[in-house]
Amino acid sequence: MLLNSDKENVNPATQKKTDVTDQLRKLAPNLSENQILLITSQIESSSHKHSKGVRWPKEIICMALTIYNRNPSAYKDITTNGWLNLPSEILLYLYKNAVKQKPGIIPTMMAWMKNEAVRLRVETEGYYGGVFYLDEMSIQEDLQIVNHGNGTSLFDW
Repeated sequence: MLLNSDKENVNPATQKKTDVTDQLRKLAPNLSENQILLITSQIESSSHKHSKGVRWPKEIICMALTIYNRNPSAYKDITTNGWLNLPSEILLYLYKNAVKQKPGIIPTMMAWMKNEAVRLRVETEGYYGGVFYLDEMSIQEDLQIVNHGNGTSLFDW
C-alpha cells in the first residue's frame, strides 16, 4: 500500500505501463523486450479515441518504418484491417524525411548508419559501403556502371 505522501510523485500513466509490463512478464516470461513493447503500445494506443493522441515509442516507429519501406500496401493492410495499431503513414513520412538530403556526404546519415550497424551487431568489416540517393531523377537506359582496378565509373553508351 502506498501512503498519500508516496503517491504525489507517481505518474499514473507510467505506473499503468509498469503494471502491464510486469503482468506480461508473469504471463509469458519468454517474451522479448521488443514483444513486450509492441504489446504495451497496442494496449496504450487502443485506449485513445483518436490516433493523434498516441505517443509512439522510438522502437515502434522504427519497426513501422521498416515494414512500410519494404511494402507500403502490406503496411496499409495491417493497419486498416485492425491487425495492429501502428503510426500513421503521414507520421512515418515525416520521420522518413527528417534527414535533409543534399549532394555529398551527410554526417548525420553516416552517424545513423553506424548506429544501425552497431545495433544490428554488424562486424566492423561489414561497415564498408556507400549510399546512392536518387530522387526524382530520370536514369538513361544506356547508363552503365563499370568496375575497374581501384574504382568505379559511369558510362553513357
